[in-house]
Amino acid sequence: MECSNIVFIVVDALRKDYAKPLEDALVNLGFVKYEKAIAPAPWTLPSHASMLTGLYPILHGAHETKNKKTSEIKLKKKTSLLTIELQELGFKTYLLSANPYVSPNFGFIGFGSFYEIPVCPDFSLLSNEETIFIGKLLRKNNRSRIGVAKRLILTGQYKLFLKSALHFLLRRIYRLIYHPIYRWPIHKSSKRIIKEFKKVMSRNSDERKFILINFMEVHQPYFMRDIFDEEKRNNWKTNEKPDLKLVRKWREHYSREIEYIVQRVLDLIKVLEETNEFEKSLIIVTSDHGQLLGEHGRLGHGVFLYDELLRVPLLIKYPRDAEIKIMSKKSEYVSLVRLKQLILKVAKNEFKDDGILYSKTVFSESYGIGAKIDELKTEEEKRNIGILDKYRIAIYHGDFKGIFNVENWRFEEILSYNPDRKVTEEVAEELKRKVVNFLKNRLSLKILKLPKAY
Repeated sequence: MECSNIVFIVVDALRKDYAKPLEDALVNLGFVKYEKAIAPAPWTLPSHASMLTGLYPILHGAHETKNKKTSEIKLKKKTSLLTIELQELGFKTYLLSANPYVSPNFGFIGFGSFYEIPVCPDFSLLSNEETIFIGKLLRKNNRSRIGVAKRLILTGQYKLFLKSALHFLLRRIYRLIYHPIYRWPIHKSSKRIIKEFKKVMSRNSDERKFILINFMEVHQPYFMRDIFDEEKRNNWKTNEKPDLKLVRKWREHYSREIEYIVQRVLDLIKVLEETNEFEKSLIIVTSDHGQLLGEHGRLGHGVFLYDELLRVPLLIKYPRDAEIKIMSKKSEYVSLVRLKQLILKVAKNEFKDDGILYSKTVFSESYGIGAKIDELKTEEEKRNIGILDKYRIAIYHGDFKGIFNVENWRFEEILSYNPDRKVTEEVAEELKRKVVNFLKNRLSLKILKLPKAY
């Protein structure tokens, strides 16, 4: 049976061990649940790039470096994208995203229609050109508004100084008043996404569609004060643990957001049922990464390669009547980089079993701190940032997981998930050989410019 539509739903920042409400709801609808899914990176941009290219970050290059951070990172055009390949197969491609990183601005091209849906309607006095200019000044001044103000005054841009100062003041007042009415941040535009999804699905029923959706409900911020406490959440410069009250509040709101987004995902599926497309469609529900909720003394995501950030839910509903064998390889892992291959196989009606998803060994990568850090004043701050801002690889193989520091060329940690199997020198050597082969194979492909999905 030919697949009519492919609906790819990413519930941003949803970790596996909190995903049971969503998993239970979808399994009841006929979804297959994959227990050992691993994200290829601990934050949005490189992880989405891996899902759409079938490549680990080392090959697609859309990741942070010591000099390139956040808004400067972009997926290169020469990379082979799932969207472009699906267009060549006759699919109409749509992107409905509440995440600003998941957009053509960051290299996610090949979408015939793009709906940028902000997590909340916002207020601005600045024109687009002024917003871009002020954004550049903020980056140059380490996000310091005082630094931007001084720069504008010193360069004689008094009108823009007054306009931007009024902009930031009124924007803050607007958020304090309007956000509670809008139910932000409980609601981060999922209803608007579903509204646009209905419009897309009401179009030509003979049209084969690929629709990528990013829901941001489970992503921080979780309450009003959260937007002003970035330093408390991600103070990379020190090893100070987050306040216990803040941790409890994050966990409480995180669970509440999951309950909320389960209903929105079900609302979206209801649209497919109402248009008689549910049974004929391939539907994938997963997350790009997890979230730290006080574990290891941290809140948020990025940088680290803990299980709370890398183990994500993965549920797939295959088209009805398609003769697909479910392999259930419980001892093996599923990397999200394999989803591109699966989707293309289904789109070409060449998919026979889900064995293509499984691997005995999978990896995840972190290239250091994604955000630009304010001026470092003490030796302790410099030391802490120096420790974090390095290239690391997580390897999952059999009963073991290792974190390999590439710059220091050593394992920082090796865990055993099996109490009957201990970490021995032989285990460490085997994991190291696989990491070395990972680096050799991918670096050789990168040098030869031969992109290949694994």
